[in-house]
Amino acid sequence: MRTSMNRQLCLLAVTIIALLIAACGGGAVGGTATPSAPLLPTPEPVVSETAVAAPLPGEGVAMVIGQHGSEEGEFVSPQGLALDAQGNLYVADTGNRRIQVFDPQGGFLTAIADARFAGPRYVALDEVGRIYVSDSSERVHVFNGRGDPLQSFGQAGPLPSQFSEIAGLVVDAIGDLLVADSGNGRVQKFSLLSGLLLTFGDQGEQAELLGRPEGIALDGEGNVYVTGAENGRIQKYAPGGTYLRSFATGVGELRDIAVDGQGYMYVSDGDAALIHIFDAQGQPLMQVGQGQLSDPWGIAVDGNGRMFVADAGYHRVVVLTPPTEVPTAVPLPTVEVSPTATLSPVEGVAPWPMYGGDAQHTGWSPAEGPTGPNVKWMFRVGLLANSPAVGADGGVYFGSLDGNLYALDTEGVELWRASLGQVSGVPALSAAGTIHVGAASPVEEMFYALYWDGSVAWSYHLESHIVESSPIVGPDQTVYLAASNPQTGGGSVVALDSDGNERWRYDVGSRLPFSPALGPDGTLYVGARNGNLYALNLDGSILWQIPVGGVSSSVTVRADGTIYLGTGASYQALNAADGSQLWTFSPVDGQADSTPSLGPGGRIYVTSNSNELYALNPDGTVAWTFTAEVEEEKEVHFSSPATIDGSLVVYAGTREGELFAVNPDGSLRWRFHLPEGGMVLVGSAIGADGTLYVGAGSNLYAIAES
Repeated sequence: MRTSMNRQLCLLAVTIIALLIAACGGGAVGGTATPSAPLLPTPEPVVSETAVAAPLPGEGVAMVIGQHGSEEGEFVSPQGLALDAQGNLYVADTGNRRIQVFDPQGGFLTAIADARFAGPRYVALDEVGRIYVSDSSERVHVFNGRGDPLQSFGQAGPLPSQFSEIAGLVVDAIGDLLVADSGNGRVQKFSLLSGLLLTFGDQGEQAELLGRPEGIALDGEGNVYVTGAENGRIQKYAPGGTYLRSFATGVGELRDIAVDGQGYMYVSDGDAALIHIFDAQGQPLMQVGQGQLSDPWGIAVDGNGRMFVADAGYHRVVVLTPPTEVPTAVPLPTVEVSPTATLSPVEGVAPWPMYGGDAQHTGWSPAEGPTGPNVKWMFRVGLLANSPAVGADGGVYFGSLDGNLYALDTEGVELWRASLGQVSGVPALSAAGTIHVGAASPVEEMFYALYWDGSVAWSYHLESHIVESSPIVGPDQTVYLAASNPQTGGGSVVALDSDGNERWRYDVGSRLPFSPALGPDGTLYVGARNGNLYALNLDGSILWQIPVGGVSSSVTVRADGTIYLGTGASYQALNAADGSQLWTFSPVDGQADSTPSLGPGGRIYVTSNSNELYALNPDGTVAWTFTAEVEEEKEVHFSSPATIDGSLVVYAGTREGELFAVNPDGSLRWRFHLPEGGMVLVGSAIGADGTLYVGAGSNLYAIAES
């Protein structure tokens, strides 16, 4: 953040602005924003060469406003949106160089066409009905509620009060205007009377810096949320511009953002052509608009939770209905001595007891998966479903951001659910069948062990920490978990005995969103957001820590102790003794951000977040590359770690809701579009009978032999 350095240089411009406002009665406009017909001539519309046929409204679409064209109520590549207090919708009709206004039912009211418009991008409103428009001419235009021009300011350049690739804008409660200055990597804040107040996002530590800011929004306390199209982050600042925190979204191209009264964040994804919803802690809740959008930009949310989305690709505004279930704080279960404490342990060995199949996260199972895909059953939850752990008795255990841990039998019938709070990791099963899971929402701050009938065995208070990742259980039944403090940005690695007593705790000055992994000698490895990899001894003391340039995945450990992890730019193999680098591998396209998987014979299997899956030799050279073909112009982005079965068939899921099976030689075995799509974030679990279990969107799928 910095204050304006050229107040004296701007004095003349400020004086002119004040005179313009006085001449136009800028402060005396009524609160109802119902503009009359435009007073200025409408310029010739800029019509795109082709009008792409839009799909018919599908499930979740409440209303569609407009179509391709230049008549009233028609659009050419609309971008920004805003809603007034009466529910009227303002649309930046970019290609037609105008602002159009619609009533809450989608009926056309009026248009504001100004000869100064080169291509209006975003639109915002203040509490007295003034209309603010960011224009591709690198200017901001201000109108009163009738659509009369009040003032205009800005020009292209890097200096204060200048803009480069001007983007989103918003007006705070006291009437100051914040503008996302994308090309200059900053937000500028203005008073219409005194000019530039301050800038932020372009100075400070690396975490504070904005990466091509596009959308901007405010919450009820005046905090500022800015999307970074370049770095995939939502960054939060205090009203005065002080950096608070960042949310790493994993979204390919962040565009606009809206924040509702509960603090939920709605962002448009230009890459995947859908809307993502995140909770106030940045946890992904769900995706909406799949198959209905082509090139989404602006987003606005009304008091009923309806999402208005400007779809430039189909030249229309799509109104999406709110999700059927919205996450709420879940009351903590009463923790008592379980009445079923004498339950006999589950006999046998669990085929997939934790994330990655084991405490080393190898992703390998001796069972053979299906030769062809068939949905055996599908189980729907309220919000994002994770992939499960599978017990020795065939029980399937998984969590959801709807606040529940679920237990299903082999036919997909619900056995029980436990309201523990949002669960974002895969549960970990002990040899006796005890289920271990942590809460990812700050209101709970708890880690639990449950018996196989769903009753609570014990609980551990995390003390202002949450568990964003998956715990593991060691051979001696010690439970290891990585916890993060969302308020301070710190984190702790915790070891608990089989009764829930703390054995040791190691504090790290960084968030720990990745699952720990256990080496063959008992060394525990965990990566942190600060870019460091930590190796801890059996007693919790530090063995070594090294910077790896960035951590983007959990660690995988081979039987000989070799460590593998993703670091964004590359996958790395490290020496267990001191963390020294053995080799690196960078995908041809995309990022290295999935947990590596290990198959018998020494091969390492990794994906890029593009359309490539790799088998690497023990020395890091490429054994084969599988490139997923694009079908019907729909892109493919692998988003889960690989899972390897007993025949060395490799399974991996995509952001678009597909599951791929690749033969041991790198050829395609099958690809399967999951019936209701949804992003696959965690590798498939494999049951003893070869059934694949995969969480995608709001569903858990069981994929069996066709």
